[in-house]
Amino acid sequence: KIFVIGTDPCLMFLANLEKVMMILMEIHACIALGVSHLRDPVKQIIHRYLKHMDADATLMTVRSFALTQVPEGREDRMLKLHPDLVLCMGDEGGIKALKRTDSDKSFYVSDDEKAIIIQDILEDLKDKKLLVDFYLSLMADLTTILVEETKVETEL
Repeated sequence: KIFVIGTDPCLMFLANLEKVMMILMEIHACIALGVSHLRDPVKQIIHRYLKHMDADATLMTVRSFALTQVPEGREDRMLKLHPDLVLCMGDEGGIKALKRTDSDKSFYVSDDEKAIIIQDILEDLKDKKLLVDFYLSLMADLTTILVEETKVETEL
């Protein structure tokens, strides 16, 4: 708790946090819209990490969480939650990991919640450039997908 509240984190600590940041963000997404004693500490760790990393690393981390994929070449430095597991609210305000079932694969609910969480995280950082860069990177991805689909259609 001293790290979260009392001091600016050192580079070594941030590097160690990088490995579990995607999982911490999944935990945050699970508890942010409910009641949990973990909500504020987890949010503070994420905020501190993203605030003190350089802009490119912060953007990469938020994009990785949004797209649920680790960038190529970073698989050994960033862990993500196993695809067969889902986090949910646990007893007494904690969290628990459960095996994912077909009923847990609701596209709209989880993506909508994740979008809200990402928007909240970006607004809390109060970094307009990061916010714009994040949405521009998503637009660039969408443009690339549309160009590739158009090429496929014209070849047919």
